[in-house]
Amino acid sequence: MPIVTVDQLLNANVDYLIVGGGTCGLVVASRLSENPNVTVAVIEAGGDHANAKEVVVPGLANRAMKNPLFDWTFFSAPQVHANDRVTYQPRGKGLGGSSLLHLLANSRGSKADYDALEALGNPGWGWDEVVRYTKRSETLIPLKDKALSDTYQVTPDEEYHGTEGPIIKSFSPWYSPLQVPVVKSLAALGVPVNLDPANGINVGTNTGLSTIDPSGATRSYSASAYYQPNASRPNLLVLTNALVSKIAFSQDQNSLHRAVGADFIVDGKAFELRGVRKEVVISAGTFQTPPILELSGIGNPALLEKHNVPVLVDLPGVGENLQDHTVTFVIAEVDSTLEGLDNLRDPKYLEAQMELYKEQKGMMSSMACQSFAYVPASTVVDAATIRRWQEGTVQTQSALPSLEKQYATLRPWLADSNEAQFELLALPGHFFTPMSTAEPGKKYFSFVVSLMHPLSRGSVHIASADPAEAPAIDPNYFAHPTDLDMLVEGLKFTLKVFDTEPVKSAARGPVMPSAAVFSAGDAALREYVKETVGGEFHPLGTASMLPRADGGVVDPDLKVYGTSNLRVIDCSVLPLEISAHLQSVAYAIAEKGADIIKAAA
Repeated sequence: MPIVTVDQLLNANVDYLIVGGGTCGLVVASRLSENPNVTVAVIEAGGDHANAKEVVVPGLANRAMKNPLFDWTFFSAPQVHANDRVTYQPRGKGLGGSSLLHLLANSRGSKADYDALEALGNPGWGWDEVVRYTKRSETLIPLKDKALSDTYQVTPDEEYHGTEGPIIKSFSPWYSPLQVPVVKSLAALGVPVNLDPANGINVGTNTGLSTIDPSGATRSYSASAYYQPNASRPNLLVLTNALVSKIAFSQDQNSLHRAVGADFIVDGKAFELRGVRKEVVISAGTFQTPPILELSGIGNPALLEKHNVPVLVDLPGVGENLQDHTVTFVIAEVDSTLEGLDNLRDPKYLEAQMELYKEQKGMMSSMACQSFAYVPASTVVDAATIRRWQEGTVQTQSALPSLEKQYATLRPWLADSNEAQFELLALPGHFFTPMSTAEPGKKYFSFVVSLMHPLSRGSVHIASADPAEAPAIDPNYFAHPTDLDMLVEGLKFTLKVFDTEPVKSAARGPVMPSAAVFSAGDAALREYVKETVGGEFHPLGTASMLPRADGGVVDPDLKVYGTSNLRVIDCSVLPLEISAHLQSVAYAIAEKGADIIKAAA
């Protein structure tokens, strides 16, 4: 049914309660409510943004970021290994979660990424299974124009793409004039074209797929694809603008705790939902799932006692093992005659593009970033440097029990030419960065240089017992010094793109880092990276799917240890970062999670 009131929710007989109507939560709600004999309730802290142009129009996606209507706009703790800088940590707020906020890229990790999930103690989570669920979630709209397909070198293999799923993925209708030169310059530097990176080997440069529905040039995300088509179901109850403060439990058999409902807050007033008959699912995301668990009494006893929260389940892995793709930026000025996103600073040009959008054409119909290069370490540095990085993974000072097992997985990947250690994400304009260097009238081209498998581990925890207080987010960038070494080398490699034809002919000189910083050597570049480092907005790991002895929070059935019917279904369960953007694997987790719940019913 349409969005419900508090009274309607409290008076319902709820079988399944889902905390968080985000990327994963709406998938689970949609799949479970396919059964008309069960009632599924969703409690979402944000609103419904179905008609918001900042969400719907692809070219306006960046306007939703740092807007408190759409973005929780979290910030990190001061980063002690990065000059005590506080970094921006966005998360989507509203139906659709971060799928309403993300910058529309759709990609897939390597086969080894997913097989590692299984090897770390999770049967049924390897490549074949995850890809099966990924395909269930998606429909590929291929390029029908062979000339365009040849120009941008895209040849999707239908075996690896879905054809009947709710999420639409497609190729952009507009491309930068530097799209092809960038691909050619990267090829000259040893990064080959990858015609379809969805087949388990994603190394190489690809023209990226986006989650844009070309039929209307609109964002395809969990709210538009999974919720809106099913909003009229009488057994699907969605309450918005309601902040869950904790999960309520009763004692179950074998000393397990049974989730029976949740406490939540609407307009400053507290409410209690009880009597959930089957299961409670937390799908609040990597930054907000751990606080809900902790406020419910599940977590590290020392932390809970510090905030006067009674301990229900001693589970010290909650909130630990935080990872994100660690990034810095390379930006150069380019020929001022080239069309790019910088043109949109001109109001008349923007107006013209909005008119084109009505015909599903132009920049407003496209995602901003179009080239994605996944690069192995062997393309960037020599064998001696790789051996040094591998040796560095042996040194750990973390209390996380699984960390050495994670490092044992990552160590051989550093020397594997089929495993990406860097992503170079190309944007035809001046990317938003911690320091602005854009000048009116000039044109720019940017790369986000991203570390795919960082060695540092951070945490997310409650900052107090107040559920409305933002979580304490500490990515802990460069806690492992090898991460800084690797990112500096990735930056130096990326700078070469602007000095390699055919891009070289269009380049007018580096802006970030400046020529002076670059010429000053590695020490200056290390400082530059510390001053610009951030996340790629792909956090995971804080409710890891691992054996309990390894610091796990959920088992392979996504059930929280110490409970009989509480599951976590979101990217917080991924114990190891993957070499891709997370949207597609998020949908796979949710699709598989829904099947797990159905099988247990």
